[in-house]
Amino acid sequence: MKREKDDVLDETLRQLNSATENYMKAEEKANERQHDLKKSQDECRKLREHNDELSDILEQLARMANEMTGNSINVHSRHFLDVWCL
Repeated sequence: MKREKDDVLDETLRQLNSATENYMKAEEKANERQHDLKKSQDECRKLREHNDELSDILEQLARMANEMTGNSINVHSRHFLDVWCL
């Protein structure tokens, strides 16, 4: 009887250890994915900022060209990366 109880306890402990190990592996993978997501979000933010800077420059150049030529130049570049980084 005691041997059976010990066997049951040993099996329960083995299963608990296995479940704990699986949980820790899953948590590690989740942390890695969260890190990758944050890195991607940071890269996207930097690209948006760079796009905004380039759009501002393009708008300035268009205004300058318009002033120099007296023509109307349409600039529609502001949302180029916004579509890609939503």
